[in-house]
Formats: sequence, structure tokens, C-alpha cells
Amino acid sequence: PHVVAGVASCLQAGDEDAAVDVLDTLADTMTWEVPIVNDHVETVVAMMIDGLADGVPAQVRNSAAQVLNRLFETRPVLITKKGLVTPVIQALFQTVVRGRGGAEGLLAEALMQVQGGDSLNGDESEFNGEDSREISEHSAAQWLIDHIAQTVPSTASYPTFRHLISEGAKSSDAALRRAAMVTLGLIAEGCFVPLKLELHLVMPMIIAATQDPHPDVRACACFALGQACMYLAPEVVSFHGTVIPACLQVLSQPDVSQKLLACYVLESFLEFLQPDQVRPYTQALLHGLGTVVSVDHLRVKQIAIGALGSLAAGAEDEFAPHAEGMMNLIGPMLFLTAPGTVRLRGVALLTAGRVCFAVGADIFAPYLDECMRSCNEGIAMENDEIEYELKESAHVFFFEAARTFERRFAPYVPGVVEAVRTAAHQPEIIVSRGKTEQFEALEFSDEESDDDDDDENGLADGVEGEELGGGGNTVNLKDVVGKKPKIRAIEDQAFITYKASAVQCMGGLAENCPEAIAPHANLLIATYQMLKDSVYPVVKGETYTAWALTIGALADAMGIAERFGPGEAMGIPDDLRVLVDQVVYLAVEAMALDDNRKIVSKAIMAMQIIAVKLGIAGLQSHMDDVMKAVLQLVRLKAPCQEKLDDDAEDPEMDIDADNVILDATCDLIGSLGRCMGPLFAQYFDTIVQHMQRFIRPESSHHDRAMLFGCYGEALEHMGETAFRYANVILPQLQAGLEDSMVGTRRNASYAAGVLASCSGAPLAPHYPDLLRWLAPVCRRAASDDPTSDGADTDNALSAVSRMIHAVPQAVPLEHVLPVFLEALPLQSDMEEAERVYACVCSLLAAENPAMESNLPRALFGLALALQPTHKANDDVKENVRQCLAQIAAQPHRQARVREAVGVIPDPTARATLAAVMGLA
Repeated sequence: PHVVAGVASCLQAGDEDAAVDVLDTLADTMTWEVPIVNDHVETVVAMMIDGLADGVPAQVRNSAAQVLNRLFETRPVLITKKGLVTPVIQALFQTVVRGRGGAEGLLAEALMQVQGGDSLNGDESEFNGEDSREISEHSAAQWLIDHIAQTVPSTASYPTFRHLISEGAKSSDAALRRAAMVTLGLIAEGCFVPLKLELHLVMPMIIAATQDPHPDVRACACFALGQACMYLAPEVVSFHGTVIPACLQVLSQPDVSQKLLACYVLESFLEFLQPDQVRPYTQALLHGLGTVVSVDHLRVKQIAIGALGSLAAGAEDEFAPHAEGMMNLIGPMLFLTAPGTVRLRGVALLTAGRVCFAVGADIFAPYLDECMRSCNEGIAMENDEIEYELKESAHVFFFEAARTFERRFAPYVPGVVEAVRTAAHQPEIIVSRGKTEQFEALEFSDEESDDDDDDENGLADGVEGEELGGGGNTVNLKDVVGKKPKIRAIEDQAFITYKASAVQCMGGLAENCPEAIAPHANLLIATYQMLKDSVYPVVKGETYTAWALTIGALADAMGIAERFGPGEAMGIPDDLRVLVDQVVYLAVEAMALDDNRKIVSKAIMAMQIIAVKLGIAGLQSHMDDVMKAVLQLVRLKAPCQEKLDDDAEDPEMDIDADNVILDATCDLIGSLGRCMGPLFAQYFDTIVQHMQRFIRPESSHHDRAMLFGCYGEALEHMGETAFRYANVILPQLQAGLEDSMVGTRRNASYAAGVLASCSGAPLAPHYPDLLRWLAPVCRRAASDDPTSDGADTDNALSAVSRMIHAVPQAVPLEHVLPVFLEALPLQSDMEEAERVYACVCSLLAAENPAMESNLPRALFGLALALQPTHKANDDVKENVRQCLAQIAAQPHRQARVREAVGVIPDPTARATLAAVMGLA
């Protein structure tokens, strides 16, 4: 209370500096172990809200925002229990309402995340953290709303956000409508779980606001739409039929800033689409974005070119007819050198990479040399404007070209290896001695790594006082004469992502050009050994995966990769074994001990790569440690999950957990199941018990979908051993198949099918229940339902196919087939096409009575699978053609076949069947 009173006294006396000092001290106390603020949190919050008001000096507003920031960061549970979340959000929302203008500042920050760069008018006025001293009242409020959404459990914050947004969006007051869209965009990242559950309400609200009569509301709606496209994917993809037309409408407006907003939305959205979703809009998008590119403004050109790249990524090989025109458009941009134009050059190069991967090697081959020349010249270019961004763009193009051309990229590999190794060896540390600074890599001895000296030496956050790697000259502090130098890490985000992209490119080369990379493996591994001590988590994490991919490339070059069956341990040469053991040891250590999620997720991915490439032989020396680390992650007990375990003050914190770690862990569990086969049961017995936490009523739909995907992947290669888990998994499958979310139903269907195919006859007594649960999922949703892409039904049909194949006598086909056939053709998940259509063909070939009684519908479903627009692969379609031809060749069935074809109402399907079956 005395501190708060002191701030008020300072402000009354006009002593702003003293008030700032007091507030900054108060912010520092939030990190103390002694909770002196806890008993006065209500008073502090009320004072800080008042401190954000318009009449308060800018420096004081900044410090007040920092106090609230630190409070929510360190005490989200306490604030929630005290009932302070709602009044704080309400106060911040009213502050946004009082704000003026559109979404330019918000867009600038969003574009920095997407591409880097400045705002349209070059004025960056948004709140940028502790170093900013000139923030407006409403920009501080916006920043805090974003921060609250990411730190407070959504169960505590979202209901208030939801009420304010829904009421504001339908208000007659344009300021309230604008504030609603601003707030919705700001919470998209932090509240993605509840927002995804209510997309059917959220997306129509945003789309309607893009047509608002007030320009500021329209601009902020575009900001919200872009944020939704970025953070609510992939579920938001189902709304492509309203999002793209809305963007095309905005592109047709004369206002340049509106066009820029639409391009931002499209760049965030289009790459997530499938070709059939992009197809109806491709020409209109090319025209609309092409007109924006012609605008005489570099920033506008840049974002429009980026959106065209996203269009190519979404259209995939269907972009091939437009590849030449696109490359002619961006070709001159690839060699821009004039001041102010180099960032556009980088975006053009990124777009070229997207076009390359979309259209394939054969079509892009004429442009590869030119793009490589642009990359090499850009890397050699000295440009203070974007010192690292252009070089990062070159690394990304190398990566895209390598995965497109694969072994055909081999002639370029030596030059690319040299370029990315040079980048990876850039020093990460600046050492200051007196008035001079030098870029160096430091190697701290034990005597010189005292934590007490960190602040004295000026270490950046996250930089430990020992072995700071990163390339350049290596200096030991014991050798420094006189006063210790001041040490700091380079904090330029562009430099960090540039270096990380170089390491990622190394992994891409190893994965796609294994024979070409093998001669360079020793150099790359020496680089990884240095980078394992990088001060940057993103670089360190990429190092783990690139290292594992390089080992996989060596195994490929030796001809031993993936040459094993479930549970088989193949021989690994001794020199390769040394490398494998080293990376597995480091990855396990990170999984068990590191508290950085980025590092841990990449370490898990590295472990999965080793499991896939070398099987059980790659892990056997460390298997017990691997499984201990996996179990710790599943139990949410790893250091990187310290806020997510059952001992947390509020168990609902689990709901907003970072899903990256759990997704990677479940992928690893699936890979371990594949490489170990039935042997995996000794570990899965324990894992499956702890996995049940993710099917709790309060679990997010993402966690539930993840659970069933993990079950399916882990059990698929365990054979009959899978049946031992039936009693545990079956009740969960019922809940998953009845879930409201497509993703959960899809994965539950997949897991049900795997359990049936692996268990065989012992599971037959449970078939009636399984079929009853699967039946509703087998019925297609309405074609205009934006919440369904059909993947759940595709997987349900596959599950029924597995059941028919495993125990055909246990499936009442006379009841099952009418529903099954009515759901054909598959719509989304073509990985299930081979199994589903093979089931239909086998029943037709066997003249199964139930299938014969449904012959017209069966033939119709197969005819639809043969249409050019259907996404089943060529092998599947050829098998369907052979089945139909064999049926037509049987004299005793010809009359019945003709009759069945004749009653099919679709003339295209009848024509297809007549052509394939030779019917006159």
C-alpha cells in the first residue's frame, strides 16, 4: 500500500521519474521468492489500471503496463482466484474502445511475424516491450490483452472476452465494433482452444465485419481475420468459401491499406488449403493480387508477392499452368539491389521457393539456375538494410529446392554446404573490452562460470555462464588479462533466424540428397558438435534434428536405412554407431532435463528420426533412458512442462498447454511402436495408463485427437498384442467417436480400425458396439457444413473396412453396406483410399449377396472414384478399373451389371462405367 501511495504522491508532485522508478521496482518484486505483493494484489491491479489512463504521462503508462505484465506473467492463478481477470479485461477493452484509428499498428506487428519489415507508412508505434518509452494508452491495452490471453487459463479469461466481443460486434457504435475486432484478433493465439470450438460463430462475425460501413471496423476485421487464419488453422480452413470471397472483395477496393490487409489475410490462409479448395478462386486471386503487385509501393508489392507464394503453396501442382507467368513476374525482383528494394528481393525468393515445391522439379527446372544465382549473390551482398533477412531467404530457397529436386539437386550441394556452414559458424557472442567490441565464441572454465557474475558481465537472458558456442574465435576467460570483459549474446532476431535457417537447410540437404551429402557429413557433424552449445534455443533445437537427419543420410548412403521389421535389430557399423549414440544421448538428456520447449520438441523429433531410420538398433543402447524420458513427458513431469502437471495450483492450466511437446512425444511413441512391434508392449503398458488423462472432460479437443492418433500409430505394428489394451481403449473410443470435433472423430475412427485389424477374432464380441459407435460417423455431413472436411467419415469407412477384412462373419453386411456405400467416394483422407476401395472391390469380386443387392450404389461409388477431380492416386484408380473390367467380363453378371448402371442417375458416372466396363 505504501508503494502505491508513493506513486500517487510522486504524480501529484509532478515527479514522473520518481514514479517510474517506484513502479519499476514494484515490477521487479514480482520475481522475488518472498510473495510480498500477494496480499495486496487487488490494490496493485486497481492502481495499474488507473495508471494506463489517457491523462497519465507516457513513461508512467509504460511502467504501469510492465507491472501488470509481470503480475499476469508470474501470478496468473492468484489473479484468477482473486476474481481480477474480468475487471482487468473489461478495463482494457474500454481503453481499446477509446482508442482511435484502424489496424495499421496491429498489422505492422503481424507483418513483422509473417515476413519482417515495417508498417505501411514506416511508423512503428506499437508497444515493443521494456525498451519502449512512448506508448499510447490503447496500444498498451492491446499488448496487455494479448499477454493476458496467453498467460491466464482460457477458462478464466475467454468467457469475458467472448461476452465483450459478441456484444461489441453487434453494437451500433463503430468504436465498439472496432474494439471487438481488435480484441478478437489479439486473443486468437492465446485462446485458440475455445475459439476453435466456436468457429461457427466467430468466423461469420468476422466476415460480416469486413463489410462494415466504417473503414476502421473493416480494417480491424481484416486484422482479426488474418490472426484467425494464422492461429486457428487447420480448422479455419473449412471456411475458405467465405474467407476468400471476402478478401477478393477487399482487394477490389481502391484503398491501398485495405488491399494490404487482404493480402496479409491471404498469405496467412491460402497455404493451408488443398488444391480443390483453391481451384475455384485461382484465376480471381491471380488477377486480384496481380493488380496489387502493380501498385507503386514496395511494401504493398512485398506482401502481395508473399500472398501469391501462399497461393502457389495451396494450389500445389495445379499451379503448374501459372508457373511461367509467376516466374516472369518475380524474375526481375530476384536481382534487386537498389536501396529499399532488397526486402522485396527476399520475399520474391521465398515465393520462388514455394512455386518450386508446388509445381515440381520438371516444371521448375528452367528457373533453378537463375534462382540459385540470386541466392549466391544475395549471400555475398553486404546490405545494412536487411543484413540477415536476404541470406535467410536464400537458405529457405535452398531447402525448398532440395526437397523438390532431391537427388537432382546434387550438383549444387557442395556450394550450398559451404554457404550454410559459413552462416552456422557466425559468432553468437559479443565481448566488450573497454571501448571495443569483438564478436567471439566463449568457452567458460568452471572457475569463471560463477552465476553471481552473470549480471556483472552483462549476460543476456537465457545465456548460461558456461560453454557458449557458436563459431568464430574461441576465448577462455582464464586467458584474459585484467578486468573481466562484458559479455552479451547478439539479440538481433533476424540474426538468430538466419542462423537457424542455415542449420535447418543442412537437415533438408541430408534428408533429400543423402548420397550427395555423405562426403560432407564429417564437416556437418563437426558443425553440429559446436552448435549443440548454441546460446539460442531455436538454433540448438534445429541442430538436434539436422544431426539426426545427417545420420539418416549416412545410413541411406550405406544402404542400411529402414531395412528392418518390427522388433528386428539390424547391424550398424561401428563408426556410425558412435555418431548415433552421441546424438541419442544428447536428445535424451534434453528431453529429461532441458526446460526449453523448443529445444525439447526438436530433441524428440531427432529421436523419432533415428527410430524411423535405424529402428530398435539405433536406440537399444539407451532404450531404458529413452522410455523414462518419454514417460516423464507423457506424465507432464518434464522440466519443460513444469507448469502443466497435476501439482499445479489450478489443474485447468493443463488445458492451455503447449501442444508441440505432446504432439512430438506422441509421434515418437508411434515410431517406437513401429520399430519395436510387440516388444513395445513392455513399455506401452505404463504409457497407456498415463495417456488416459487426455480424454478427461476438460481436455481440449486437440488433446483428445492426439490421444487417439497416438493409440493408432503405437498399436498398428504390435499385432495380436494390441488386444490386451481393448478394455482400456474401447470406452475411450466411444467418447472419441461421439466427440463434437471432426479431428477427434477422425483419429478415434483410425484407432478403432487399427485395434480391429490387429486384434482379429478376439475383438469380435465387441464388434456390435464398435459398429454402433461408427455408424453416425459413417454418414456424411451436409456439403455446406463448414465444420467438416469429411476426414472423419473417410476414416470411419476405413475402420469398417478393416473390421470386414479381419473378421468378416462378425459384420452384418446387409445392415452395414447401405450406409457404407452411401458415403462414397472418399473426400479428404486419401491415405485410406486403397483400403476402402479394395474392400468394395473384394466384396464385388466375391459376389457377396449383400453387395449384390446394393450393386447400383457400389458401382456409382467406384465411378466417382475414377473421376479426374478425385484425389485417389493412380494405383488405386487402376485397381478399381481392373475390378470393374473383371466384373463386366463375367457372362453371368453382365445383365445385372447393365441394369445396375442404367439406374444410376448421374450421366457422368454412367459414361465412366460404360467406358471402363465396355458396355455398349
